[in-house]
Amino acid sequence: MTNLVTSSANDWTNRAIATTPHLMGPLSVLVSPSGQYALEAGESFDISLTIHNQGMRGAIIDVYVDESSAIFCKWCSNPYERLALEVGHSNEVRFKVTVPVQTLPGTYDYLIVVDAPNHYPEDTPLRYPAKVQVLPPVRSDINLNDATFATRPDSSSDEPMSLPPATPVPVQIIVHNRSDRVDQFRLEVEDLPKEWYQLHYPEGLGELGLVLTTEHLALNPGARGVIQMVVNCPKTVLAGRYFATLQLHSINDPNLVLMDVLYFEVQLKYELTLNPEAIIRKVKRKPALVHLHITNAGNTARNITLEAQEDQEEPLFNYTIEPQQLRIPSMSTVQAELSATPAHPWRRAWIGRGNPAIARLVMVDQHELPLPEASTVDLLWERRPWWHLLLLILAGVGLVGAIALLLWWFFGRALAPPKVIRFESNSPTYYQQKNDFVRLAWLIENPKQIRTLELRGQATEGATSPQPIRYDFSDGIPAELADHCVLEKQLACSNIFTSARQPGRYQFTLNVLPKGDQSNPITAETGKIAIQPTPPPEIRRFAPTQQRYWEALAPGLEEEEDLAVADDNAARSTGRSGERDSLNGNLRSLFSPHRVALNWQITGVDQLSHITLAGRLEDGSMLGEPQRYELTDGLPRVLEPFCRLTSTELMCRALPTAAQTVGQYVFELSVFGADESTPIATQKTEAIAIVPAPVQIESFTIDGTSPTKYSVQLPNPTSDTDSVEAGSNTVRLEWRVRGGPFTQVELLPSPGSVPLVGELDYPLTANTQEVITLRVTSVTGRQVTRSITLEALTPPVPPQSAPIPLPLPFPLPLPPEAQAQPAPIPMEEPSLEEIPTPESFAPVTTPLPTLLDPDDKPIPPTTDKSDVAPEPKHQP
Repeated sequence: MTNLVTSSANDWTNRAIATTPHLMGPLSVLVSPSGQYALEAGESFDISLTIHNQGMRGAIIDVYVDESSAIFCKWCSNPYERLALEVGHSNEVRFKVTVPVQTLPGTYDYLIVVDAPNHYPEDTPLRYPAKVQVLPPVRSDINLNDATFATRPDSSSDEPMSLPPATPVPVQIIVHNRSDRVDQFRLEVEDLPKEWYQLHYPEGLGELGLVLTTEHLALNPGARGVIQMVVNCPKTVLAGRYFATLQLHSINDPNLVLMDVLYFEVQLKYELTLNPEAIIRKVKRKPALVHLHITNAGNTARNITLEAQEDQEEPLFNYTIEPQQLRIPSMSTVQAELSATPAHPWRRAWIGRGNPAIARLVMVDQHELPLPEASTVDLLWERRPWWHLLLLILAGVGLVGAIALLLWWFFGRALAPPKVIRFESNSPTYYQQKNDFVRLAWLIENPKQIRTLELRGQATEGATSPQPIRYDFSDGIPAELADHCVLEKQLACSNIFTSARQPGRYQFTLNVLPKGDQSNPITAETGKIAIQPTPPPEIRRFAPTQQRYWEALAPGLEEEEDLAVADDNAARSTGRSGERDSLNGNLRSLFSPHRVALNWQITGVDQLSHITLAGRLEDGSMLGEPQRYELTDGLPRVLEPFCRLTSTELMCRALPTAAQTVGQYVFELSVFGADESTPIATQKTEAIAIVPAPVQIESFTIDGTSPTKYSVQLPNPTSDTDSVEAGSNTVRLEWRVRGGPFTQVELLPSPGSVPLVGELDYPLTANTQEVITLRVTSVTGRQVTRSITLEALTPPVPPQSAPIPLPLPFPLPLPPEAQAQPAPIPMEEPSLEEIPTPESFAPVTTPLPTLLDPDDKPIPPTTDKSDVAPEPKHQP
């Protein structure tokens, strides 16, 4: 037999209902396939859900396979999807399902959930249960001697056998024994409930000739036999397609299993009944109430909509059915509630029995399936109570009295004259610089009695009085007041323009001339209203950021504190605090703490054309050319980092200038209007001083140390000894001086002028003592010095025969007799060198130069060294 793959056993319920949009809420869902799907292990199929948002708002929708379907979730490559739908839009979600090849045959349930918890929490989640049938593989090799069987009538997945509910349908299974042996066959039916079918094998003869019922079919070689199968599904079975797997077992060959699939379709059965139960049929004060019982005795679920109608052109009642849309499963009953409220209370009968009405209950199937005839409900709207008629008579009498009162009110009584409740200006003060003019407002009672309004104004302080204005109200509100006045019970007018726009004080009078008697006008006056003149431009503040600045240090000596101050000033002026690292070098140099910076505030900028800024030295000479800043086109680009310009004010903070050297400076700020020859206002700063930077010797070292006296033991080169290494007769001098760029530094006695920071290899002379002085002179003439006494000694050279003594850290003292007389010189061979006398080790008595302390006070030289402890000498 060939491989058999069954089609999906979708029942009619799922095809007619579950595969159509879900119409019970704001989300319409179309699931395909639905119900039960059949396939073999290793095959794949797609589950498609089309979702339509028919609600009142957009929604984010989650579509997923429920966790209860754990096995099915593993088969699905994407068990969770999310989509967003606007109102009226739709989209499709697909789940790819692949059944593993090792899956055992059977039925597996799964549940698909559609949920919108954030936008439709009351209508979701929507659940769609379904099944997937994994079929056993049907593969077998057919031998010539193997038995075969066939079913009658034939059926396939495309043309299943029709099966009416609760009606037996016979099926014949024809078996052919093609072997050369007598065999017995037994039929097994799977995937079908046992109560749905009965198997009947042919009857046989027993030993005593009795007819026996057997559980198998015995066939001779080459014979054919029939097994009768009667399929009878219950009435409660849902309509749809079903299949049964038939397996034929042989007694002689247990390994031979013949299989086939029987397809059949349960026919649709439609049976709906609607039974109304009137709870409140007669209407007095409460609405009519009817319970509706809808029973579905068919074999498919139904989706219906209930409607109530009357056989009148103008219905007597308004009907409400809750719920109006119903889903009725097979073999179940649901209930709905019908309420009827009178449509128009005035149609209620005054006499007689009342107003009867017949309501027809109509069912509408959403899928146009057959429906029963409409049911009817009799309702009665009872007549009014007798006292309603009495109230009607009293109401008629009251209406006649009210009409008489209105006639007297409009024609008989005297009309009240107009009355000015409020008359004032929108603002007590106006400003000429804003092009303001006086605007008035008033509130008048009984406006229908106004014939004419007259507005007069009186000016003082040199201003011109505005012309009087008359408004004619004989035909209603005049056109010039239509956009500013509202006429209801009162005449309310606001923002009434006048011609008063010159500087000065004004007072306005409103004269109201009533209809009929115009000889007695109603008059109201405002208070004093002022229009302030435009103030001239003014320099309110012009000063440096500080009155005293320090001179900048020489290049290469800037300290981190100075740079930090510059960064803070720049960030504060530009409004970018926290972006200190992003400032470039040019902007940082402008904000140097050693450069004069100015602050100013100027008002009345709208009247200015430009401003100038000039600087002068203490001798009156100009500090470069005056700077001119044009204001006609807004704030100049060069001032943007430091200034803020509004419609009336220019404010600048820490604007850097060119003054950065020592001296006294005065800056002058002038503002110009249309006449560029003469400034409107000028203001100068006080004298701003840039004082010299204090000088200071930060370090002065010799060979890395800072002693007041430094001794060096020089080697004594001889003809038979190795030559002295280069550089052994020098010392390294290093210094660092803090001061301004014009600070003078000298290294005495040589080489003289040196830079503020430097180093030098100073040569030594044997057996000498000298004072090396570092002298610093500021631009004001103040000097700071620091000195080091440098002493260079050479040890004596011993004879070659005598052992060479080790060098001593200091010279040995000599006895007095040795100091008085020179030692005799022994006569040796000419090849021997002379031994120096002890006098060569005597201390040098050359006077030392005068030292200067940090306070510039001279220190006298020391001549008596008996009380001074010897300084340690440096051993090279």
